[in-house]
Amino acid sequence: MKNPEKYKTIEEVFTKGVYLFCRTMNRLRLYTILIALLLNTLTSTSAFSAETVWLDSLDLSKMRQGWGKPQINRSIREKQLSIGGKTFERGVGTHAKSILWLNLDGKAERFISYVGVDDAANGPGSVVFKIYGDGKKLFDSGLMKPGNPAKEVNVPLSGIKTLLLLVEDGGDNNSFDHANWAEARFIMTEGKPVPVNAPPEEKIILTPKPSPSPRINPPRVYGCRPGNPFIFRIPTTGERPINFEAEGFRWV
Repeated sequence: MKNPEKYKTIEEVFTKGVYLFCRTMNRLRLYTILIALLLNTLTSTSAFSAETVWLDSLDLSKMRQGWGKPQINRSIREKQLSIGGKTFERGVGTHAKSILWLNLDGKAERFISYVGVDDAANGPGSVVFKIYGDGKKLFDSGLMKPGNPAKEVNVPLSGIKTLLLLVEDGGDNNSFDHANWAEARFIMTEGKPVPVNAPPEEKIILTPKPSPSPRINPPRVYGCRPGNPFIFRIPTTGERPINFEAEGFRWV
């Protein structure tokens, strides 16, 4: 308080002090309100900028599966999506082994879905749902069978560029492996996921290199037509040149 001596009485000094205090408190309250409004605006703007993109709205021609074609908003048997007795309006019905590669370009925030074996499988199916982001496993449902309740998927994708949605059989062949990505959707900061072809795999030669020692690798059975000549080739491996000799050779 400046120049208190100009006030003639204690009452005036007290009154002025109370006025200044209240004015200061009102300013602080106003600042608090303004800060709260600013934070709320920033949060609302961030939420508003996020966009939901449904898996069933994408081009699924790139999806590869063990039987049939991917079904939009219905099961592989073209019935309503249903997992463990619970029905779903949206999603993708597929069949193990199912593979879908997507380019996210780092613009996705989250992938949300419910997964499980479709109730219309009507057989001993078993599947495993897996999600990989940039080569790292992000989700594994474990073994799922008909009648199991749907499992929720809620996977953060911030910064992920390439995503793989994978459905494998349960290790007992893929019979009746009807799999559902139910209510599947992406939360995107901008744009939408783009289905792409599977990346090329590294070529590996599985046949071992032949030994430098000479070795004859003849067929066990050789077909020919009676009364007609034929050339009997001797398949061999080893360092060249190789000299061939035959002893005790005779026609039978």
